[in-house]
Amino acid sequence: MEAPTAVERNSNLIDYRVLHANHGRQLRYFMYKEQPVWYYTIQQPDHKRVILFINDYLKAAEKQDFIRRIEIQTEGYSLNAFYLKQDTFGTLALLTNLAADRQPEQIYQQHKTRTHIEQLFDVFKNILHAERTYMRGGTEMETWMFVNFLASIYYYQLFRRYTPLFIHYLGIKHKSAVGNHRNTQENSPYNQTN
Repeated sequence: MEAPTAVERNSNLIDYRVLHANHGRQLRYFMYKEQPVWYYTIQQPDHKRVILFINDYLKAAEKQDFIRRIEIQTEGYSLNAFYLKQDTFGTLALLTNLAADRQPEQIYQQHKTRTHIEQLFDVFKNILHAERTYMRGGTEMETWMFVNFLASIYYYQLFRRYTPLFIHYLGIKHKSAVGNHRNTQENSPYNQTN
């Protein structure tokens, strides 16, 4: 296993008690996109380790979503279920056999990069329907790839533009989401005028 593998939140490899032991003083952190990501490492046999990452921003969003589902009486969501799952909110556990000198921050960033690439391929396949080329020659293939590249840029421009509207529609109140959107738009190379 070269790339870190995500571990399910209910796995026996994860010990959530560390979050409460000594008020979480065993946790370390690094900054990712101007937000602290807390983590701790659990050593495994065969030079493997599980790194549990905790993102407080995602934790708050997951709690809010779970409570909202309780309020609208979604099946399987209850206050008892909330109490049982609340320690797992905002967590990501990665199993890796990468060398011990690879810092958890590097492993987290590698996983996030891989996730972004997978999302881009998902857009190509499911939104742009670009999984089939139907091309026969090199020039047609290059043109097809270029058009899909432009389509992906356009898709993400629309995504960035309308994400704050969806956030508002869903009732998520977090200024940094809208603020980051505005900063991204203002600094985007696609919005520069010549």
